[in-house]
Amino acid sequence: EGKPAAATTTTRLTRKSSKGKDVVNPKSSTDKATTTAPPPNIITYTSFIAGLARSRDRSLARKADATLVRMERAGVTPDVVAYTSVLNCWAKANNRRERELAAARSLRILDEMEKRFARGDYQVKPSLISYATAIRAIGNSMD
Repeated sequence: EGKPAAATTTTRLTRKSSKGKDVVNPKSSTDKATTTAPPPNIITYTSFIAGLARSRDRSLARKADATLVRMERAGVTPDVVAYTSVLNCWAKANNRRERELAAARSLRILDEMEKRFARGDYQVKPSLISYATAIRAIGNSMD
């Protein structure tokens, strides 16, 4: 009664005997199938990074960068939205240390996007928004 039905379910496999009766497979009658969350995908990671950019906390650029690295290590290829969301975090940085890093990091992100696009990864073609956001990050780093 205390567990939700979706958390653990008991599976019971049956087969028809030659006489038409249901016969329980003894190995599977006690097997439990547990549901697990699917692994994060491009939408999960990008939504998280975009959420960091929308946060009132303006010192999350390095966290967004780390999420981008984690995403790639997990085998999820970032797209233009993921990269631009990280650029947006750098553009909004207001803590001194992150503002000092913002210009260089934004240029490295754009460079990475352009190189990947040149190699044929069309999902990372920098958009006008990507360039404008990087310019904003560079401008804010000079304040």
